[in-house]
Amino acid sequence: MAVGRFPAAVGRWSGRFRLRVLTVLWIVCFAVGIYLMGGFAYGMWNGVSEQHRMNQAWQYQTGPRQGVTKAIDRSLQQPVDGVDFAIRVPRLGYFAAVKEGVDSGVLYASPGHYPSTRWPGNPGTVGVAAHNVYWINFPQLAKGDEIDIETRYGIYRYRVTGARVVNPD
Repeated sequence: MAVGRFPAAVGRWSGRFRLRVLTVLWIVCFAVGIYLMGGFAYGMWNGVSEQHRMNQAWQYQTGPRQGVTKAIDRSLQQPVDGVDFAIRVPRLGYFAAVKEGVDSGVLYASPGHYPSTRWPGNPGTVGVAAHNVYWINFPQLAKGDEIDIETRYGIYRYRVTGARVVNPD
């Protein structure tokens, strides 16, 4: 058995080894960052594509809409292919098909109708929620601006009377 002194570098990282570790760490962090950004970009693209598909399907299914009819056919107050109705804001050039539900899967791709609230045309509140990416320009709305809810049985026109922030509960 050979007995001798250990070199001074043992127990410490040499400059070359440290550089290799940092390079590998940098490459791993860069790859993870690219993966995360790619996942986000794909999710956004997928959501926008789904909204575009739903908008086209809605417009194809309903055709040109007229004003509200006197008697509402209740059989039309149900989702078709997951779409309940559409919302249009002429001042903002905004149009979106509205799906049933407000879970993250729905709100990732479109506005959603709160199932516990009324359908347009019925007495009571119609609740619609969306991720802020879809309603980013809504703070530009002013008192008197028009919001149209397009259903299979007619169009309901609303006017903005004010704004307030409410809890998501």
